[in-house]
Amino acid sequence: MLYKNGSRIVVQCKAHAGKIGPGAVRDLYGALKHSGAPQAWLVSLDGFSNAARDFALDKPIQLRTIGEILADH
Repeated sequence: MLYKNGSRIVVQCKAHAGKIGPGAVRDLYGALKHSGAPQAWLVSLDGFSNAARDFALDKPIQLRTIGEILADH
């Protein structure tokens, strides 16, 4: 769990070689629903497949690379 601005965020990090597929996003969505948190982040080293991005669309899930997170700070 991550807490940002008083809000709880479910976070999963993946250190896989290559892009993350939709299975990991589906798993995170299940964890998000189970936790009752308002949003979730899936963080990877190398990005996400188009199918993963499609599954996350219209869901409170952010797909972020570690580079994006480091650039924000």
